[in-house]
Amino acid sequence: MLAFRAFIIVESVARDLDTRFNMLATLQAFTPQLLARQFLPDMTGAFPGIYRTLFTLRRTLTGLPVSLTRALQQLTKGELTVTVANAPMEEISQHLDRAGNRLSLSLIIAAVIIGSSLVMAVHSGPHYLGIPLLGLIGYSVASVLCVWWVIAILRSGKL
Repeated sequence: MLAFRAFIIVESVARDLDTRFNMLATLQAFTPQLLARQFLPDMTGAFPGIYRTLFTLRRTLTGLPVSLTRALQQLTKGELTVTVANAPMEEISQHLDRAGNRLSLSLIIAAVIIGSSLVMAVHSGPHYLGIPLLGLIGYSVASVLCVWWVIAILRSGKL
């Protein structure tokens, strides 16, 4: 199914580039060369190479009807499933989540610092020793978050 999907994608891209492109004619012209290269790689080699190639071809051709029949039966019953597992994609997803969390925390810290600076500049609200308490609390929260953020990054070992 994946190979069939790949052929469809290749054909659509090729038709976008050249409207006269005919995938079937191209495959018919190229298939004998591909099969010869795949199953008869080196005719100068010894007998075991030819025997191995013929054995592989026979095993593939005898198993093909059974596999196709099973796949078609599952397809007609609506039970055909295709499972694609790509471990690196899960790893990338975890790295993106971690980067997104770090970025959002840094934006929150920046917002708290900017808000605190605005409160300090306006000198509004209650004061302690001439310093606005809201600004002081904001800077304190931003400092704690920043220290926590730096420790988390240093613990991970990846700056």
